[in-house]
Amino acid sequence: VALNAHSMCEDELLLPKFVELGLESNGCTAEMLSKEHEKLRRLADEARARVNGPLVGLDADNRIELIEQLHMMSEVLEHHDVRERAAFLCKFEDVLNKAEIDALVDEAFELEKVLAERLGSCV
Repeated sequence: VALNAHSMCEDELLLPKFVELGLESNGCTAEMLSKEHEKLRRLADEARARVNGPLVGLDADNRIELIEQLHMMSEVLEHHDVRERAAFLCKFEDVLNKAEIDALVDEAFELEKVLAERLGSCV
């Protein structure tokens, strides 16, 4: 839920601002980040469904498949985090002053909280 809320917040608030401010680069576009968010949400949802699903049939092959799925999610998340730190989040500091950044961070935290509550009630 937290991962999904975080990525949805970025999609709804931060990525449009990123585009509006002209901060995209060849290595980091809103479309790239959004596609990674979609993949991360899909992997997280699949893992949650499997973990919360019935234990019947959780044989060795199914356990291995779950571990592989979680490993893939971990790799995608790590790659995405590196991209965001190097070419997304830090770019706001290049064009916004401290007060503007603080306001954007506050708005993002508030939106993420609302999204997490909404998603949590759906689980």
